[in-house]
Amino acid sequence: ASAELRADRDVVLVAVAQAGAALQHASDDLRADKGVVLVAIRQNAAAFAFADAVLRADREVVMAAVSVQSNMLRHASEELRGDSEIVRIAALRDAMALEYATEAARNDRDVMLDVVQKHGHALRFASLALQYDWELVLTAIECDAGAMKHAPHDLRTNIHFVCKAVLANSCSLQYAGEEFRANETVFADTIGQQIRACQSANYPLFADTQNTCSVVCAN
Repeated sequence: ASAELRADRDVVLVAVAQAGAALQHASDDLRADKGVVLVAIRQNAAAFAFADAVLRADREVVMAAVSVQSNMLRHASEELRGDSEIVRIAALRDAMALEYATEAARNDRDVMLDVVQKHGHALRFASLALQYDWELVLTAIECDAGAMKHAPHDLRTNIHFVCKAVLANSCSLQYAGEEFRANETVFADTIGQQIRACQSANYPLFADTQNTCSVVCAN
């Protein structure tokens, strides 16, 4: 299209209403036009990537984009990638959005607690400080046993923590420290007595970690 058409607001509005990505062909001025950009985003959230930097720092515009397509957080300004509400909305839709959040946002306990309740594996994106927060980690494990593998080694080898984790989600045992998965006596004396499935004298503890998990979960 000619420069004249790319700078014609009415023409561009029609174009982005039909195909949001057409925003990339608009003039610089129209890519900085909030009304035009919002229309484009409503048609295709990916159009946000073509918005002017000024609008990628506009809270309303960013919210509109991440509410539909979480990974658009990557194109937001650094300030808004650290905005608790925006990060929460994006991450609740898709925890992978946390990859683009600032360290400060990933260290926001309220945000991360909300997110791991829905996406336990999001624990991998939490700040190191929060990965040592027992309540938050156990909340993540309750949601998804696999979250245990994202807990620090210190916790996965802490008998008191492992007991709590197994009680929160018995399948988390397979991600505990090797000593708990491999030492039959330690397991029987500490965790095993809390899990009926592993009290059977006929069941070979840890012969197969995956099978152990299946039996535990079935009981």
